Amino acid sequence: MLGTSVVDEELKRGFGLSLKEIEPSFRAGGDATEMKFMGCCHYLWKVNGVELIEPFILAVFNKLPEKSRCVLFQRILTIVLSRHRRMTGSDPDIGRSPGCTVAPIPAD
Repeated sequence: MLGTSVVDEELKRGFGLSLKEIEPSFRAGGDATEMKFMGCCHYLWKVNGVELIEPFILAVFNKLPEKSRCVLFQRILTIVLSRHRRMTGSDPDIGRSPGCTVAPIPAD
C-alpha cells in the first residue's frame, strides 16, 4: 500500500486538490460529497488500483457523516453485487439472517 503523500500527488494531478483541501467538503456530506468520493475512488483506481484506494479510504471515509458513509457503502455493495451477477449469472449466497431483508439489485 502506498502512502497518503502519493494519494495527494495523484489527487492534485487529477482534481487539483489535496486530501486536506478535500476533507472539509467531505465533512458536509450529501449527494455531491458522495459523488466526489466515488469520483476520487474511480480516478485513483484507474491510476494504480488498490494501492491508492486503500490509503485514500483510510484517510477520509470516517470523516464523512454517518449517513454519507451508509449511502456509499450501499452504492459500493450494489456495484460489487451487480458485477458478480454479470460475471456468474446469479446472486451470491450471502447467508441472509432470518430478519434481514435485502432490496433487489436493479438489472442492467
